[in-house]
Amino acid sequence: MTVHIRPATDDDRAFVLSNWSSSYRSSQDVSYVPMRRYAAMYRPVFEEHFDAARVLVAHGELGVLMGFIVYDPSSYGVRRNGVVVNVDGYVLYVCVGEDFRRRGIAKKLFAAAGIPPTSRFAYAARTRWSWLLRHKIPAAVYDTYRARYDEVGKGDTNEQRAESEAAVR
Repeated sequence: MTVHIRPATDDDRAFVLSNWSSSYRSSQDVSYVPMRRYAAMYRPVFEEHFDAARVLVAHGELGVLMGFIVYDPSSYGVRRNGVVVNVDGYVLYVCVGEDFRRRGIAKKLFAAAGIPPTSRFAYAARTRWSWLLRHKIPAAVYDTYRARYDEVGKGDTNEQRAESEAAVR
């Protein structure tokens, strides 16, 4: 099976938002939110991050959408136990449809985002799957604050950052 990765378009918006919402609702981070109010409370949050961050989708040859990653490629520092830990990229959410799991699609999404799963990156959401697959992201740092304080953006890629730094010299 061939998997293609591309930037999300407005046509992909419903797929990303619906899957993000339905898979995140079982997260332990969604405490104190009655399920009858979950969609009304979280849908606008997911929409805002869809617009602010970068979003890639995985699809097959016939265009069937299989998964997505929402991320900011920027490097930044996270304070942990009084020490600043540098991370390369911030993953707000990654999701692969149940029928497409165990095929390396999440790994391809991470690679296309420029965030190797074994690197030190930060992530915003804890779900059942993020805990079960923790061994695949051993250096990842849990950080909800970046998303909460409007610091998420489309970021500069390492190449763009290098070009900017070279232009300054």
